[in-house]
Amino acid sequence: MLKKIDYLHISLIVLALILGLYLSLGYFDSYEIVYVHNFQQWVIMNNLTLLFEVMTYAGDPFVWIIIIGIFLLAERKNPTRAFKMTIFIILISLVDLILKLVLPRPRPFVKFPEQVKVILPESMNSYPSGHVTRLAGESYFIKDGKLFSLFLAIMIILLSLSRVAMGVHYFTDTLGGFLISYPLASVTDHLHVHERILKYIHLIP
Repeated sequence: MLKKIDYLHISLIVLALILGLYLSLGYFDSYEIVYVHNFQQWVIMNNLTLLFEVMTYAGDPFVWIIIIGIFLLAERKNPTRAFKMTIFIILISLVDLILKLVLPRPRPFVKFPEQVKVILPESMNSYPSGHVTRLAGESYFIKDGKLFSLFLAIMIILLSLSRVAMGVHYFTDTLGGFLISYPLASVTDHLHVHERILKYIHLIP
């Protein structure tokens, strides 16, 4: 029998897929682009472009590879967390790639070049936000106490806004990224694949 938490995870994944399917039809883009345009103009007029440009690296895959490496060194006697984080980033990268291919939603700067300025160009499609999936999912493994968890929540929100400000995502892309990342992080945490890997390379008995 599925536990209550399993129903929650399945519900979030299904919701993310339904949202992505609807958005890929393109009907909502013309409505949402107004908010994307207005927000980006607000960022530019208030000289916040550089701040949001820096924020966007919080979801960069290379940044997370470095962070995982730091955890691996710091916790080398028990590298369980680092291995879970590694497995997750591989899994979420594959899921993100598949969703971008099967749910083709053009990026805002591609579909509306006259309304949205691209600041950090990105290839492939728009849904979901890979940066948000990485930060939101990896936050599951590094959260420690209410204060740090609050900090991570704020970082996820700021990163989501930064992706919109850069002209590479709609707000709903970042929402989809969050919906898909949390349940996959939880699944990764409970699969215990890391234990088999660690035993295989003789890092745990």
